Amino acid sequence: MKETVFYIFAFILLIICIPFMMFMLTLRALVVIVLFILSLPLFLRKKGQK
Repeated sequence: MKETVFYIFAFILLIICIPFMMFMLTLRALVVIVLFILSLPLFLRKKGQK
């Protein structure tokens, strides 16, 4: 009985965790992309001054 409860709990935990992990990864990727886009003009401006 205890084992089945543990398996059900682990299964629910996976269902909750996997989309959350995917969401966090996509969020991190978006942040990196946004930072890259924002830093690009500054980088180009610095290059232009030299």
